[in-house]
Amino acid sequence: MAKRLIITADDMGYNVERNRGIIECFQRGAITNSSLMVNGIAAADAAHLALKYGLPTGLHFNITEGAPVNKSNKYTTITDKEGFFLGKQGLRQAVLDKIIDCQEVREEMNAQIKRYEELIGSKPVYVDGHQHAHIIPGLSEVFAEVLEEHHIQATRVPYEKNLKEVSWLGEPWEKILFTFSDDAARARPIFKAHNIWESDLFFGLATMGCNMSIERLQTGFLLVPVRPQWSIGLQNSVF
Repeated sequence: MAKRLIITADDMGYNVERNRGIIECFQRGAITNSSLMVNGIAAADAAHLALKYGLPTGLHFNITEGAPVNKSNKYTTITDKEGFFLGKQGLRQAVLDKIIDCQEVREEMNAQIKRYEELIGSKPVYVDGHQHAHIIPGLSEVFAEVLEEHHIQATRVPYEKNLKEVSWLGEPWEKILFTFSDDAARARPIFKAHNIWESDLFFGLATMGCNMSIERLQTGFLLVPVRPQWSIGLQNSVF
């Protein structure tokens, strides 16, 4: 019975060094695809390399880091006074404080999809979120609506079913990652209602940042309850 393993390297376009590292991983068979950050300083270089080497890509929608793609309309709620995004914690707090104008999120998402199409030559097959901003309650609805409008039918949902069984997580990681997983659980029915596909399983939260090691990858992956014909999504499992 077939199982499909999807290994995604995020943040392509962040800088040229990361671009080349991702291409090297792809050539060695360590990843299956990469998510392109179109507002990154090396986005054009990333697109060139992806097309040159046949690396499948999607859009890594980013509203937490750097500057917006849309330059025609100055945002007032999703950026600071200097015109930069608020950061992952800043965005979450702004959503909680109910000061985010979701129309700005919509405009920026449309701009990033358009920029992706300019760079790659076609719309993205899937869109996910940088630092998982696309699953934040209040933003996931807008994300799903825009994907459906563009007939984009796939995303990544970082719902890690057995996250609480991982032994090496401590503060502050437990609070951060459990929040991601809880947000993902809330976002799943929203995405499903908009006909957006996700992999049957996801793994990668438990091995973010300093928690990454080959031993932990192996241990964590063994906790994933795989069934025949399921697809499994892994995040940044080579970095």
